[in-house]
Amino acid sequence: MSEAVITVVGNVVHHVENRNTNSGAKVCKFSVASSKSWKGENGWEQSETSYFDVECWGKLAENVNNTCLLYTSDAADDSLRV
Repeated sequence: MSEAVITVVGNVVHHVENRNTNSGAKVCKFSVASSKSWKGENGWEQSETSYFDVECWGKLAENVNNTCLLYTSDAADDSLRV
């Protein structure tokens, strides 16, 4: 398995869901929408939105829970396992 570091900048589009595992580890999940726009060949503005489901564990989950608000801009920067 290889890892790559990615950064996603966008808006939080679902409430942050928090839970604890049986061992007590904190986990939070939320979704981020990231849009890009450009002018097409016909001169019309085009846009595309991508949605990313994000899951955070441990101390990062605590920080996200305290700082991420619905419909606000945020950035997620971490490793992606492929």
